[in-house]
Amino acid sequence: MTSALYFVLAILASWLAYHSWRLLWLVFQSVRGYKFKRVFLFDLSKAYGLISTSQPEIPSTPSPVCLSASRPHSDNPKVIQLPRLYPIFPADGLKGDTTVDIIAVHGIETISPKTWTAYERDTEPRGRSFYWLKDANMLPSVVKGARIWAFDYNSNYSHDAQTVKIDGLAVALLNCIKDRCGDFESRKIIFIGSCFGGLVVAEALLTAFRDAESKKALFDQTAGVIFLGSPLRGTKAATFAGWKNLVFGILGPDQESSDTLLDDLKENSSRLENLVAEFGKLTVRSQTQAGIESEFASQGNALDKISACLDCHEHIPLDVRHAMMNKYRGPEDPNFKLVSGRIKDMMDKIRADRSLTGDEKKCMQTLSFPYQDQKDVNPERVEGTCEWFLQHEKFLAWCQDTTKNLLWVTAGPGCGKSVLSKALVDEGLLHAGNPDTKTASICYFFFKDDAERGSGINALRSILHQLFRQKPWLIKEHAIPDYEIHGPKFPFRTLWNILIKAASDANAGPIICLFDALDECELSNRNSLINYISSFHRDSKTSTSKLKFIVTSRPYNELSIEFKVDDLPSIQLDGNEVSENIGREVDLVIASEITRIGSGRRPPLSDGTQTSLIQHLKTHNNRTYLWVYLMLQEISRSLESTERRLTRLIETIPLSVNEAYENILKRATKPYQAQRVLRLILAAERPLTLKEMNIALEILDMEENGEHSIPKSDRKLELDRTEAEFQKKIEDFCGLFVSIVDQKIYLIHQTAKEFLTSNNGILNSWSPSCWKNTFAHELSHLEALIACMWYLQLEFGISRSFLSYASINWTFHYQQAGKDADNELGKDALQLCDTTSQRFSLWFRELSLERLDLPPVNSNDLIIACTFGLTTAVKLLVEGKSSVNVDCKGARYDRTPLSWAARNGHEAVAKLLLEQGAEVNAKDAYNRTPLFWAARNGHEAVAKLLLEQGAEVDASADDRTPLCWAAGSGHEAVAQLLLEQGAEVDARAYGQTPLSWAAGNGHEAVAQLLLEQGAEVDARDANDRTPLSYAAAYRHEAVAQLLLEQGAEVDARDADGRTPLCWAAGSGHEAVAQLLLEQGAEVDARDTNDQTPLSWAAGSGHEAVVQLLLRRGALVVEDI
Repeated sequence: MTSALYFVLAILASWLAYHSWRLLWLVFQSVRGYKFKRVFLFDLSKAYGLISTSQPEIPSTPSPVCLSASRPHSDNPKVIQLPRLYPIFPADGLKGDTTVDIIAVHGIETISPKTWTAYERDTEPRGRSFYWLKDANMLPSVVKGARIWAFDYNSNYSHDAQTVKIDGLAVALLNCIKDRCGDFESRKIIFIGSCFGGLVVAEALLTAFRDAESKKALFDQTAGVIFLGSPLRGTKAATFAGWKNLVFGILGPDQESSDTLLDDLKENSSRLENLVAEFGKLTVRSQTQAGIESEFASQGNALDKISACLDCHEHIPLDVRHAMMNKYRGPEDPNFKLVSGRIKDMMDKIRADRSLTGDEKKCMQTLSFPYQDQKDVNPERVEGTCEWFLQHEKFLAWCQDTTKNLLWVTAGPGCGKSVLSKALVDEGLLHAGNPDTKTASICYFFFKDDAERGSGINALRSILHQLFRQKPWLIKEHAIPDYEIHGPKFPFRTLWNILIKAASDANAGPIICLFDALDECELSNRNSLINYISSFHRDSKTSTSKLKFIVTSRPYNELSIEFKVDDLPSIQLDGNEVSENIGREVDLVIASEITRIGSGRRPPLSDGTQTSLIQHLKTHNNRTYLWVYLMLQEISRSLESTERRLTRLIETIPLSVNEAYENILKRATKPYQAQRVLRLILAAERPLTLKEMNIALEILDMEENGEHSIPKSDRKLELDRTEAEFQKKIEDFCGLFVSIVDQKIYLIHQTAKEFLTSNNGILNSWSPSCWKNTFAHELSHLEALIACMWYLQLEFGISRSFLSYASINWTFHYQQAGKDADNELGKDALQLCDTTSQRFSLWFRELSLERLDLPPVNSNDLIIACTFGLTTAVKLLVEGKSSVNVDCKGARYDRTPLSWAARNGHEAVAKLLLEQGAEVNAKDAYNRTPLFWAARNGHEAVAKLLLEQGAEVDASADDRTPLCWAAGSGHEAVAQLLLEQGAEVDARAYGQTPLSWAAGNGHEAVAQLLLEQGAEVDARDANDRTPLSYAAAYRHEAVAQLLLEQGAEVDARDADGRTPLCWAAGSGHEAVAQLLLEQGAEVDARDTNDQTPLSWAAGSGHEAVVQLLLRRGALVVEDI
């Protein structure tokens, strides 16, 4: 008994000693923090409810539902509030077409409306109260039409405190919003977070972003967040709260402490560091602002700016003590005006976006592209990496100097260019401390080496879509006029011109465009894009645009030539001998990841083994980010091995990325299946989803197993039951060689594609022991073609997941698979072209949703086969069949099969039709011949074939000859061919000659060719406009220079009396205007409406041109 008593007393003594030590430590810490003065402890503790205040409670209307705690409510005024979201203004919710909801979230140990209410005076009598979220002359009058809500929750940090956790409250907030989704559907949301409530909002949005389904829409709906004194990076007051909480825990047995919450709120807590880092990345381009105490606040600062603000986001300096940041004394309170003004700015931006007209919305849909998915495929940077770039003098100069508008960053494969680019965009690093660019519109595109993701047109579409989303007021003036002309098919040059015009708008503000991996852009688009960017860079000295470009690529010689690298700001790194700076950062990644991997192993790797692994990896001479990634993945997959085996593994690591690739594929559990998967990935026009790959593999397995004898319509697919099962199968097949992101399958890196592919591989060149350069282009497309064609002939009772891809891309794979595939699969292709069949209606309808250049759905089999270049199918339809009319005309356009073949460049089909007696000069409903279509679309081989068969070289369609179309489209080779065949060099089309068409579209090489062939340099059209007039109007400096060198009249007047300088001034092209003035253009030339170049420039808002003309002596109105 005595022993038991001593034991109990010992336990009690230990408990008292421990808590006494804690109390003394907290007193010490608080005394150390006394420099923050009594106002710090009072304001911040009061704001978080860490000490009580005498301010009386104000009834809430309607009051939230309450749950009783362990003690009666009457004995304890602190009650647990059931999490609830309810309307404040109007109290019954706002009906009608509201576009915005504002949700206010309070802090700790307070409740609505108390936390949002101020009095006229701090002392008794306190006077009138102001509930700024509800009073009709306060926030409701500023954000008219918006609904204002309050979220209440158990805000007592100590009583039942285990329920007061950031993540739990975040989920409660999301659930409340979701429960009322009918109230919020299709509206934008602005959050206001007071103190701790701001952390709840940030955690809620992060949670919503991570949710793939139910809550993701809530993140997408969020248009802005206002933080009012939120300790985003913690607060010293949490230490004081711990002291108070400990004392109450010792003296009051019914009090419970929340050490976890208080630890999270301390300065530099890892919990808040992670929260701020993740939240900052997600909201780097959104409207997020933080209210802070002004640096010169008269009451002294409780939270410093660093703790209260997010990097690269605006802040609201409030001259008020911390406890009053979320409450204001009436509508004239200057702090209320500041906060409500920022909320109104957010509202205005939302409504500007919502105010798009029908055409503007359609235009935005035309420009849309999944550019964010391409960015997010890349991994995030390891903390501490990319610093070499962020501190590089050229990057800092590019960021901070408004005259430097282009930076080209080059590095070899695997050096982390795309990871760097992703970090620059996601983390707001493109500002580099420059306050002038903190509000810049950030637009980006990550190129990948395939048809969709490597398209320059898709890149510019994406850039414009992002720009107009951020600044919707620009779309009407700068995009809609071209949309009305071109519809959904914007030409490449037009997209570029829209960007330049929009960026030159006085209200555009700073714009930063990032192009990652430009070397992976399709060749013709890449050259054009480089020329455009380079020209823009050269014109920058005279431009008022705030547009900047940053481009990353491999250091290819052809890019250096195109960029004229000698006078271009560039950061060049040798990709083979990684620079010292990158080497240090690679070492940082190695150490960080080995530590993470080792500590995650059960049991953890010993310190000695971790050190050994790190040292072995660091000693590799040519380590790159890609090589390190592959090695780390190898180590992760081998964690089940003993530490001794891990050490042996690292001692035999591959010396190069290619060797690592070979090792990965040699370990494939089913090499033939791995080969099939990789061929499909290589051939795919876009990344295939798991469902699509599952179906494609099943069809290819059926074909390989001899099921080709079974009618395809009778075949049944036996698919893996779940995507998770199939994903595991793909990972087993290919190991680290593929990555799966958002259910889409990718090769691990661009170098993986280069490792596999061969331009001359043959069927027997591959073996399980050798993978490099063994994948032939045609064979990969053949397998993709078989999968698509056979799928389209199945009965669609099981899965239609592959229907869209197969319908849109089977004819592309047919062309890429080569002649052997055409011979082998021609009969199957013919079946798919049977326009009377259900399968044709199915795939053609899907394709029609994607393409607008197709024949009508009621066309015949021959027209369909000719349109897609199915040579064997055409043979089967026409050879030996006298009843077939090879000149049949399709519905709507009256276009013959030969015209459809010529339009799409199918030389073999065109030749076959001509051999069968097709009319070479057959005209459609618009008098367009097959030669017209070949010339317009640049198909030189088809044009040559048609001319050899007697095509009329100057046949006129819509008053335009084939040469006019070739010149206007920039097809130099076709133009050369037509001229050699006797085409009239000055043939008129709408009065315009081919030279005018070339000049108006900026095709310098074609213009040079026409001039060499004797084209009239000052040929006038029906409106008396010359080629120089068109070049000046459409901002084509190089063509204007060429024409002037050839003697073009600099002041040639059109029917309205406008000179080329008038056109250049009106379009705002300072460089062309400068060129014309240097050539003697009359600065004050008047047109028939008495307007001068100066009035045209001023009327269109082109300030730089106005200044240029004034410097040249142009007369202002008062002088005339």
